[in-house]
Amino acid sequence: MNKASGSHYVMSDELVNSGEVEHCWLVGPFPEHQPFCDYLFYFAYHFANNVHVVVKSITEKQKVSQRYPFAHIHLGARVSFSAVVVSETGRVKANQFFIVFKDADWVMAKSVGMTPLPIEKMLVNAELLQTVAFQPSSISANSLTQKPVKPRQYLPVSHNKVAIMGPESAGKSTLALALAQQLKLPLVNEYARLWLSYQDDVGGYEDIALIAKVQQAFEQTVSAQSEIALFDTGPMTTQVWSQMLFGKVPEWLVKQVQQDCYALVLLVAPDIPWHFDPQRCQPALETRERFFQLCETLLGQLAISYQVISGADRFEQAKQALITKFSCISC
Repeated sequence: MNKASGSHYVMSDELVNSGEVEHCWLVGPFPEHQPFCDYLFYFAYHFANNVHVVVKSITEKQKVSQRYPFAHIHLGARVSFSAVVVSETGRVKANQFFIVFKDADWVMAKSVGMTPLPIEKMLVNAELLQTVAFQPSSISANSLTQKPVKPRQYLPVSHNKVAIMGPESAGKSTLALALAQQLKLPLVNEYARLWLSYQDDVGGYEDIALIAKVQQAFEQTVSAQSEIALFDTGPMTTQVWSQMLFGKVPEWLVKQVQQDCYALVLLVAPDIPWHFDPQRCQPALETRERFFQLCETLLGQLAISYQVISGADRFEQAKQALITKFSCISC
């Protein structure tokens, strides 16, 4: 992968202060697997106020327009992408995002000065996604400065979302992957780890806003395409990290967390040895225990159903919690 190493991308004040992203771009060719293609487009829809799509033929333009009527579609070959962007925006702004889901996207994002937004490694068990059903007349195309109203079927659902939460080095990602593989559930990986792996430092307060925004878009997208969906961390965890690292939390993120809800949260205890990782910063057990306590306090304030997962049999505890919560899950 031609990642943009050695760079740190500056987020717009609008994203940090209000959680709003104005423009993002998708460039074909797009996946043949229809549910995964839906996943890409609806992630973009939930992430940005304006979704720009570049296609190479009239036939592809008609197909995309019919299935994704919220998109602003531009006809142009990949080699003329820079000209397409400039003609539509007047100039390229660094706070516009280029959604990366294939190798060639890295080069294109850098060529026009956009911020690449990698999502290619985020989803486990993509084959389990369901096609998004909608009425073609339920959304109409809009101007470049106005986002269409989301119809009812696109609104985020909460009855099927399971989040895995807790301090670093507690085995959350290992647990999430094991549950997804054995119970055959779609899993959205932790975005903070993926995003920061492409930066030249450990990240700052502005990265909190982007990570939370991306997580929110993933939750809205994947929960709408799944009977049950697993999320390795989420906006709640990002709020706790923001408070611990920076002593403050974006106001819009606090409001988002208050409004969101989950069917179940698996709260993983810090009762296994800490292992070094360049992205980790809590080697002291007391620090991780404080993080755990902040998570538990937040869950109590939000009145979200949760179960503490601890000890050597944490996988069995978590699996049983899911089987008990969802009658459709079988071993």
